[in-house]
Formats: sequence, C-alpha cells, structure tokens
Amino acid sequence: MSFTVFLFVACSKTNINDNKLSISDESKTINSTNSSSIESSIGNTKVNNGGSLSQDIPQNIILDNEIKTKEYSICVPKEWTVEKLPSGTLHFKKEDEEIGGLYPQPYYSDLKDPLAHLLPNHSEIVERKKLEGLFTEAEEIKINQDNDTIASGVSGTSDWIHVFLIKKDKKIAYEIFFNTKFLNENEVLKIVKSFKLVS
Repeated sequence: MSFTVFLFVACSKTNINDNKLSISDESKTINSTNSSSIESSIGNTKVNNGGSLSQDIPQNIILDNEIKTKEYSICVPKEWTVEKLPSGTLHFKKEDEEIGGLYPQPYYSDLKDPLAHLLPNHSEIVERKKLEGLFTEAEEIKINQDNDTIASGVSGTSDWIHVFLIKKDKKIAYEIFFNTKFLNENEVLKIVKSFKLVS
C-alpha cells in the first residue's frame, strides 16, 4: 500500500499539540494509489480504507533538547540519553533502553530500491509512504523486525518507524528511526520535522 502524506514543517521545542500535522491542504486528505484517504487532526487520526478506523493518539512529547553535530541539528526530549558518535550517528536511549537513532547513510540511487537496502536485516516492510512538505525528499517505512538481530537479545519481534531524508546531491540519506513501543507515528514525525542541516 502506498500513500503520499503532506506535512507543514515547523521546528519547535514545545509540546506536539502546538504543531499541526497536516495532510494535504485545508481538506486534510491525501491521495493514495488505491483511493484510500487519511484525515488527521490534533488528538485524533482517522483512516479510511474501505472501512474506517479512528483512534486517539497521545501527543505529550516535548522537544526541549537540541542536539547539534557538524552536519545537522535535531530536537529530542531532555529526559533521553543521547550518544553521539564521530560519524554523526546518534543513539537515543530512555532509561538505558535504546529506543531509536539517527544514521547518516550512503544513498545509492543506481540501486532498484536504495532505501530497502538500508533497512536492518531480518526485517519486513509493513508500509511505506512518501512525505511531502519537508525540506527535502523523504520517505517513511514501517517495519517489523526480528528481535534476535537486536543487541538486547529480546525474543520475538518489534515494530519500528524509519524516516529517510534524502539528499541526492550529497548521496546521503539521513535515517531517523524509533521503536513504536516508545513513540507513536505523530511523535516520530514531530522529531523528524525538527531536523535541520547546518548551512
């Protein structure tokens, strides 16, 4: 299933309720290849796909810690532990458990599917969609990953959201990813929208 989502970009260090995730324009609908539609508003997300699914999504994440590297900056909650590597990679932890990260990845445009090549081994793509309204080409991929490949050694599987910010001129894709056990999709996109390249 393929969707195109339109986002209005705003980097802020306030509660996610201060920013609206907008789908398309004022109509808040998107086009998809199978004529499905998604409507989004603060506090409620409605998905229409033949039937409909509505759910309230908690949106209490506060981005009050700006992390800066030589290449970029990104805002995350202060209570997270952030490990910076010389390569520009970031690891995000909450109470000593890894919940996500940011990897500057080489982008090989000559491959049939350059982004699938960057996903973890032993993972299955559940959904993918292009994101519009960001400063560069972007795609979101939801995966189900075999936990045996994760350093924690926890058995079973886990669900992750990977967002790729693609800079084809630099042959780089900035991969921002989180475990959905800790963050919902709106919270992930809030963090993604805070990402800025250093001029």
